[in-house]
Amino acid sequence: MRNASIQPDSESPRSPEKRVDDSPLTEAVSASTERADHAASSSPSAWEPEAGNDVIGSCGHKIGEIVDQQPGHIVVEVGFFNPSDLYIPTSAIAGHHGDDVTLSVSKDEALHRGWDRDPFEADEAE
Repeated sequence: MRNASIQPDSESPRSPEKRVDDSPLTEAVSASTERADHAASSSPSAWEPEAGNDVIGSCGHKIGEIVDQQPGHIVVEVGFFNPSDLYIPTSAIAGHHGDDVTLSVSKDEALHRGWDRDPFEADEAE
């Protein structure tokens, strides 16, 4: 008696199941979207700094933390035991990564540019 088990026909073409989200078009669109998202996240014009963001100099050292935002400036608290504020112009923001804001100047430059004076108080004094 012959074995009655059914064997799959090896000559019949069997197409693998293909999911829609594995298609080359979907992958291309996804990659394009990721690039656009990354570009938007690194551009200062498409992103608004928030209180609590760390501010990093171009040298890689932390300067302080954003505590407020004013028209044209971010207010950054520097120092731990005797904190003071820097009024950094938004034009000095080079970009951001996550919650870190990166400046186009080093920490040392930021501390010695006269940004410790509130620009709005200086306008009122004149």
